[in-house]
Amino acid sequence: MKAFLARRYGGPEVMEFGDLPDPEPGAGEVLVSVKATSVNPVDWKVRSGAVRLLTGRKFPKVYDCDLAGTVDKVGRRVSGFEIGEAVYGFTPVMFGRPGAHAERVAVAAKRLRALPAGLSFEQAAALPVAALTALNGLRQCGELSHKSVLINGATGGVGKIIIRGMVR
Repeated sequence: MKAFLARRYGGPEVMEFGDLPDPEPGAGEVLVSVKATSVNPVDWKVRSGAVRLLTGRKFPKVYDCDLAGTVDKVGRRVSGFEIGEAVYGFTPVMFGRPGAHAERVAVAAKRLRALPAGLSFEQAAALPVAALTALNGLRQCGELSHKSVLINGATGGVGKIIIRGMVR
């Protein structure tokens, strides 16, 4: 399969298109044919080697966490997903896990959801990391009912998701 990969840590210059073996879903995983991905700050931090203690030194590496696509195969101990179903989610690129900048990626079923009707692959692929970051930040604030929340500089994905979720 084709993938956008790196053979060492560094800047954008280390990225290239290459061939990798087709992944197979393990127990609890779903093989997704990737239709869209997005790039988050964590992706370039991982690519630069800033967190190499978590990502290891084995190359080549495929980066990017967010993805949307269709189910190609379902691994053992997975239910609730059908071949051809449109899904979105994320795959953590830490601890040697492959990222989503590839034609296919095996993803833990618990990190995938059915693509909501009316949402494109591109729109869905822009959601997971930013939305989970926004949710985590709001949860750390405690109970917010009947309280005001100041969103300072909502120009990135996280701020836009918070604003969109609070303004109805």
